[in-house]
Amino acid sequence: MKTLLLDLGGTHLRAGFAKDHEKEILDMKKIKINEIGSIESSIEDLVSQIEPQEIIFSAAGPRKENTIKMTNRNFNIDGNELSKKFGIQCHLLNDWESIGYCIPTLASHEIIEIKEDLNKKNESLMAIGPGTGLGCVQIKYKKDIPNIFSTEVGNTRQYNSFLNEHFKLSDTDEFHYLEHYISGSGLKKIYFIKTQKDISPEEILDRYGNDEACTNVVDDFIEAFYKILSDLALTFLIKGKIYLVGGLMRSLCNLKSMKEKTENFINHPSDEHNKILKNCGIYLVKKEHTPLYGNLNYARIRTINE
Repeated sequence: MKTLLLDLGGTHLRAGFAKDHEKEILDMKKIKINEIGSIESSIEDLVSQIEPQEIIFSAAGPRKENTIKMTNRNFNIDGNELSKKFGIQCHLLNDWESIGYCIPTLASHEIIEIKEDLNKKNESLMAIGPGTGLGCVQIKYKKDIPNIFSTEVGNTRQYNSFLNEHFKLSDTDEFHYLEHYISGSGLKKIYFIKTQKDISPEEILDRYGNDEACTNVVDDFIEAFYKILSDLALTFLIKGKIYLVGGLMRSLCNLKSMKEKTENFINHPSDEHNKILKNCGIYLVKKEHTPLYGNLNYARIRTINE
């Protein structure tokens, strides 16, 4: 049995396939959306090449039954329509649902400890990652089966006043939701307001430690991230590991500040809540293509449950 694995982001369609739900993903591809005729025609080409018996398809946007309206592209994806077109089952997942399904598959060499996990059991976990936007998912186990709860944390607005004050922003016209601050694009916009220099998030991070403005903005960003992460850990009552996912997190975790500033995560005026936060572990996910691997694990779990 072959499973076609697809992940559609804002700029690329990533694809691969697996045989008999084995752990290895074969023939992995990264296709630029702007260089193809349509998403459907690309999927049609992949189906004709691979001849799969099922499709597991993740995309950035809230999932309603088996449809997704993407948040960063004007695409509407209907899994039932794709099933009819290709004559095989097509299951849609939100991209962070997929990442949630990837988390239980991670080996010890695929994560790096930022803060030790003091919980004896991983009862409830969380994965989070600022990238183009801000994604977050909660994972709870029931009889050793992961139950995945995706969120729209990135589109919440309750932190705006705190973040405007924290970053001392003089111009807030482009900041409406949490992910407008805590994301790669947010880091770039905050730096621009401070300096009037338009450089990429990668350049800002590269100059950390050598450029005062870059260093200050990144330090402020890390502090804000940890304070919000602390609130989310209490909101979801995390009793286990928190996983940091994505390219921006991998770059940030190369900096000493990510370990040095974990106090911003732990500090809480209530002793009981302080204890919950102290027990939480924080780990960087080194593994790439997490949505594709999550799609594969989802396919495997579906088979077990059927």
